[in-house]
Amino acid sequence: MKKNRMILLVLALATSIAFSGCGETESSKKRKIVSDETPDITSRDESGVSTPKEIITELGAGFQETVVSKLSIDSADIKSLDPSTMPNANAYEGEYFYCANSDEPQIECFVYDDAQQARSYFVDSYNKFNKSFHPENFEGQYQACLEEDHGYIVIDGSNSGTTVFGDRHATSEVYAGLYYADNTVILIMPKNDVTNDRVKEVISLLGLPMADGNNT
Repeated sequence: MKKNRMILLVLALATSIAFSGCGETESSKKRKIVSDETPDITSRDESGVSTPKEIITELGAGFQETVVSKLSIDSADIKSLDPSTMPNANAYEGEYFYCANSDEPQIECFVYDDAQQARSYFVDSYNKFNKSFHPENFEGQYQACLEEDHGYIVIDGSNSGTTVFGDRHATSEVYAGLYYADNTVILIMPKNDVTNDRVKEVISLLGLPMADGNNT
């Protein structure tokens, strides 16, 4: 009987480890692929801190106001356009916002009328990342997470091999993040001469998940 109880205890422990979610972190290189079977936690945790899904969703719902408030960017520098007028396959129904300040990172927010389109966009990027990322060459830290209705890819390092954030960042030093929740996709990455440190600062100020696992 004691032997049977011990076996059950070991199985229970193994199951709890197997179903751990996106919020776990490691101290160095990270590659997280989370099964769609992982329970989705959408409410605030016991400390009252918003989950990544809530942060991304709320940012999409009030992008212009939040960016201006948290980043101290002039409201005139947060532009919008009709995404249905975008070329070819990039067109969609919904809203599109971007930061036009040349001294800031590339900050874009895609809000889709059809949440499935947002998911498809992120899943394509997530699969591309997993196929092209080269951990044997990469120097740095990263988080890659996909759950049923949210996920993110955040990278801080060089020689990643992936072109998710553009060809030139596949070999260069880069801090960048792609975030998805419900009907919203947010992209933040270097632009022009904006430093990676500023990209990191912007991601932190917005409360989004970071490459070292903070804000998750």
